[in-house]
Amino acid sequence: MHSLQHMNWTHEETKRVARASLTALAVCVPSLIWQNIPTRDSSLYALLSLEFSSGNFENAFSPDLSPLLTTVGGSINYFVGHPFLANQIASVLLFLPGVPGTYLLARELRGAKVAWLASILYAVCPYTIELATSGGVDSGKLALLPWLAWAALKWCRSERLIWGLWLGLIGGLLSYSRGEGLLFSVSALVVCAASWVYSRYTSRNIRPIVRPLTSFLAASVTMALVISPWLWFEQRQTGYLVTHPSQIRIHQLLDGVKGSLIREASASSLDETTGGGTASGIQAVVQQQSEDLYRDVPWLKNIEKSVKGLYMPYLLLVVLAVVRHFTGAASLSGKDFFPFIFIGLNFAIFFPTNICAARYFQPLIPLHLHLTALGFIAVGDILSNRMHFSPKRIQCLAIVSCVVLALLAQKECDTFKSKKKIGEARALQQMGQWISDNRQKFPFYGTLSNSRAFHNGRFPVILAPDFRICYYALSDCVIFPRDHDLPPEWIVDLCVQNKVSLIFYTNLIKEVNPKFDAYWPTDPAFRPIAVASDHLASKYGFRILMFDREKAGGVALEP
Repeated sequence: MHSLQHMNWTHEETKRVARASLTALAVCVPSLIWQNIPTRDSSLYALLSLEFSSGNFENAFSPDLSPLLTTVGGSINYFVGHPFLANQIASVLLFLPGVPGTYLLARELRGAKVAWLASILYAVCPYTIELATSGGVDSGKLALLPWLAWAALKWCRSERLIWGLWLGLIGGLLSYSRGEGLLFSVSALVVCAASWVYSRYTSRNIRPIVRPLTSFLAASVTMALVISPWLWFEQRQTGYLVTHPSQIRIHQLLDGVKGSLIREASASSLDETTGGGTASGIQAVVQQQSEDLYRDVPWLKNIEKSVKGLYMPYLLLVVLAVVRHFTGAASLSGKDFFPFIFIGLNFAIFFPTNICAARYFQPLIPLHLHLTALGFIAVGDILSNRMHFSPKRIQCLAIVSCVVLALLAQKECDTFKSKKKIGEARALQQMGQWISDNRQKFPFYGTLSNSRAFHNGRFPVILAPDFRICYYALSDCVIFPRDHDLPPEWIVDLCVQNKVSLIFYTNLIKEVNPKFDAYWPTDPAFRPIAVASDHLASKYGFRILMFDREKAGGVALEP
């Protein structure tokens, strides 16, 4: 309650945030009713939630997959009995706290009027609604990032203990929501510490160190306590103290630098020179790590994906707000770009990689909504000054714009999907149900234990391009490797080692590995089996192959 008082809510602001939250909920509801086709990612998280709700906690978590959505979605699935719908409801519940978070951040930066508009833009944005209703993992990051930026901004200004506690708590929750959340939280702590150092040495008055140091320690300890269970789980699974296996690269880089230091120190002790070899050794290690990171990065596609993820119409409004600043029509200050620290960090994590996707940038949208709102207001000013629109007409246009955005947010509903996509989902569902009903007819080679690659211990194990067929079949899955150069015999050995019983053969597999497409009809280990929905499956290029490991040849897999 004490912390809520520091938010300085007024009765009018409470009503505004409540209206914006109800608007967000109303925009999400149609997708909960009419969006019944899980995506590749959401089908995986639906399997996780199913294991959680079944009490199979050992197989409900994986070091590569964030636990927050699984925990909330699995708890809901215990009552609703529909994993994908449960995850959608969980995503919406994780999305809604972003409304007050966006409001508080925008109010801290630009005042109550802009904050009200920013919260509405958050509630109707098609890309925030897409995350909120997809049943995927990013809605938690979407909602928590504005809270983290707001708490960091408040800490930089007051250094009070309460903001340190807020920062640690939000940072810990963000680490459960997304694997890279820890990096955002640590960067917030670094920014706060840098702010204090800068203020201390630029101010004429020597500021006391006790209060900011206590607050900083409180933030660090709180965050460490919150994430300690997940750190323990990751350490047990991967051998490293991380919140996501991608952070192992940091450990490997440090290990490489340490090894370089030891080698150079040994060399310098033998050769009594001090020619700076240690620095060159470290540089070589860092250069090798950079080359590994930047190899085969599709830079132009990454630009397109990042701009798309930040939502182009909103970005244009941000640009308009910045242009008006330079033309003197409006003014911005340095604090308006404070949230861009976190946007920049997200770019540093995902942009220079070949796994960059638009959804990695969609959670950043709340961090620029205060500038988007300024651009929105600027459009109204331009219309009133140059086209002589009355204030009432401008208000009507603003409402119409929000309604159009809310309608665009329903694009993922089944009603607006193509017949091909609906038919493909129906064929997947029927084939999955057939596999589930006939699972005892397939050969059993054992179950897979949960490890770095998620496995739920179910049977049969299906080799498939993604988890969708396994969601419908309630089975386990091994992902087909997307490598054109893999020899067919290697895939045979992959099936043997991973106890694969069935292969869900699709046109995608044909495109990914045409060699295997020509190989499998000649190998007696693979036998096509007829399913009840063959007429529908063949229309979309689906086929089920049964794998008989007793007849398999194959070659040894490289370790």
